[in-house]
Amino acid sequence: MNAPLTSRVTRIGRGTKIAAAVAAIVGFVVTVGSTPAIGEWTTNATVSSSATTPAVSITHSGFDTLGTTFLHSTPDQRGGFTITNTGNTAGRPTLHVTATGTLADDTHTFVWQTTSVASCQDPMPPTVAQGTWAAFPSLDLGTLAEGASTAVCVRSWAADPDLLSEPSGTRMLTADASATLIVGGWEAPSSPATATLKTQFIYPLATGYATSGINNWYVIKPVSDPTQCLDSFNRGTNVGNTIGVWACGGASNQRFEILPTQNGKSALRPKTAAEQYVGQSNGVTVQATTGTSATDWRVERITAATYQIVHSDSGLCLQAGTNAQNQLRACNGATSQQFTLSREPLGCSVSGTEMTLDYKAPSTNRYYTTEYKLGEGDWSDAYREQSWGVNSSTFPVSVFETQGTLDVRIIDSAGNVLYGGMTIVVSPGGTTCGTGFV
Repeated sequence: MNAPLTSRVTRIGRGTKIAAAVAAIVGFVVTVGSTPAIGEWTTNATVSSSATTPAVSITHSGFDTLGTTFLHSTPDQRGGFTITNTGNTAGRPTLHVTATGTLADDTHTFVWQTTSVASCQDPMPPTVAQGTWAAFPSLDLGTLAEGASTAVCVRSWAADPDLLSEPSGTRMLTADASATLIVGGWEAPSSPATATLKTQFIYPLATGYATSGINNWYVIKPVSDPTQCLDSFNRGTNVGNTIGVWACGGASNQRFEILPTQNGKSALRPKTAAEQYVGQSNGVTVQATTGTSATDWRVERITAATYQIVHSDSGLCLQAGTNAQNQLRACNGATSQQFTLSREPLGCSVSGTEMTLDYKAPSTNRYYTTEYKLGEGDWSDAYREQSWGVNSSTFPVSVFETQGTLDVRIIDSAGNVLYGGMTIVVSPGGTTCGTGFV
């Protein structure tokens, strides 16, 4: 009899152990710089099947080139950086930017995606993401195919000197950026790259140089050579006359008034041609007609005793030479771009029946008249100086035919008010100097 046929069935019970080996290697490396990043994920088992994801790699370069120094004349900086997928699978790149420092909130940013960094210098597209460095705008960079690159353009705009000014002349921000490539459910962040942006030689507007009620004529000297004075060459009265520096001589063509105009700007007018202002033409200073932005200046305080004079249109600094026409150059902190202001005094005295007003009249072919008025009345002539280049006018107090506190001013024959805001007091007991004289 044959033995019965048996079958051997191996059953897996609780005590049965399955020998298996599973090795998982996950590596994502993303760099911001020149070294490519490679990430691999491989799973192996003793079973006959396996699964492998492709390499994931991204590079991000050029962010550090966005670092810049803003001057009055260069408030607008553009640049860009490149993100490249150097792996063998498509992914979605994202960008993360943070910034710290006192400049971060006050520097505007305009950000857009393009094909190459070179095109960042082209006209800015009509639609861009906007923000500040402190609140950097986000971009949807789409999907980046393997081996493909995309560029991100950044325009940094720091054009408001009142907002950006600092007693030290400098404010700063430090920006950090990192890129991330997203493939499926995996994210691979990079190490950050850094860009540093700062302002330089942007100081607060000066105050106190244009005081109501007293004259505001100044002798203006460069710190680089205090023997030189701002000078209207040859006492010229024509538009285009040279404004430069010359050896100080005390003449009226070395007297300039600083007149506040608007939005913190000022005009400089030469005493010898008070109907004109100091302007610029082709990078040098000249006398110019009033009422144009070419004659707008910012007078900024560097220290308690020194000032920087910045042309509002160009953002260039007034720069003195020696016995030469002034230049307009990028502000650089040189002593030739720093000036002192010495107010010209206007004195008043009474001796017996005569009054003397001490001032430096321009030595040009113009006459100077002292006028007075009471309250809202009309101006009346008190005395007309008959000579040129005088240092003072002396006349009898009897010329003031009205009693009370009188407003007094001195005008030239072109109608320019050279001195104003003064008063004298005429009473039965005599005439005395009032306010506004220094």
